[in-house]
Amino acid sequence: MVALVRRLSGVRRVGHGGTLDPFAAGVLPLFLGTATRLVEYHLADEKAYRALVSFGARSTT
Repeated sequence: MVALVRRLSGVRRVGHGGTLDPFAAGVLPLFLGTATRLVEYHLADEKAYRALVSFGARSTT
């Protein structure tokens, strides 16, 4: 993912903060350029999640 973002953005310094947690599928925070210095603060920060729940919904998948 980092290599793809490097190629698409043209920014050499790209880093990731890891997944937020195992249940937060599809979330990978990326930091570009000088923002890569902020990764350590992001990892130490408290995280909050929002969810929308629909009771009684049906799906074929």
